[in-house]
Amino acid sequence: MGMPPTSSPSALLPEIARKFGHLELIARHAVEGLLQGQHRSPHKGFSIEFAEHRLYTPGDDLRYVDWLVYARTDNFYIIQYEAETNCQIYALVDMSGSMGFGSATVSKLLYATYCAAAIAYLVVKQRDKFGLMLFDQVIHQHLEPRSTPGHLSQVLRALDRLQPGSRSDFPGVFQRFGAALRHRSLILLFSDLFQSPEEIGRGLATLRYSGHGVAVFQILDHAELAFPYRGFTSFEGLEEELPVEADPAAVREDYLREINAHLTEIRRLCAAHDIDYVLADTSQPFDRVLRGYLESRAAFG
Repeated sequence: MGMPPTSSPSALLPEIARKFGHLELIARHAVEGLLQGQHRSPHKGFSIEFAEHRLYTPGDDLRYVDWLVYARTDNFYIIQYEAETNCQIYALVDMSGSMGFGSATVSKLLYATYCAAAIAYLVVKQRDKFGLMLFDQVIHQHLEPRSTPGHLSQVLRALDRLQPGSRSDFPGVFQRFGAALRHRSLILLFSDLFQSPEEIGRGLATLRYSGHGVAVFQILDHAELAFPYRGFTSFEGLEEELPVEADPAAVREDYLREINAHLTEIRRLCAAHDIDYVLADTSQPFDRVLRGYLESRAAFG
């Protein structure tokens, strides 16, 4: 992205602002399109109760401008209704041990923090609410959704400090997290999804059946996808597994078959639960991955 790949999320913020500043409306349309497509509100017209005002943003529907407020303040404000204010965006970052792997300069975990920081910037910039949850087998940090610059700073500090932890527990963590949510949300999950598809499916289903929109970014190192190793190699686990010594040439075919079967099953689970799925290869710039997702959602929505 034009900055050292090992920069912290907060140090990368000026570059994020430069790359993503013009995507404000695309991001909003992506969120609205996903939530409305998956969960159409039963409320229509005047049956929705007034909740609050927010400043007008270019592209907003002029039908919702409060002209009485404009007459008093000479500023354009949009009327927000209760159903609209229930829409908030969360980033869930998997900090399990396997996320610490990186065959080049950027680990999967660092790549995930860059993605989460960019989404946080977009959401807060358009005065929507962003929340953050960091987890492995437990929830290590849960920042409630806010829309202030100070909150963005708090999010970036949490991402800057993030280090790989232990194994992940998708069903248990997502059940506890879902029970704590008070409003319908769009949840963006950043994880390598190195757990059994059955457990991943149970965890994702918990969020979907609670009425939330979900998008999954499966983050994998390029070496995990291509298995480029040569010569006798010792493979060390990152979650307390014992080292395995092997000849890559002898196991490459079996490995690639297994990883591709796992990816296929994850895609099937996401499709079955009406969840967006993005495979993110850490050799690709993260802004390109996010831009592609936001633009595709805007076009679809």
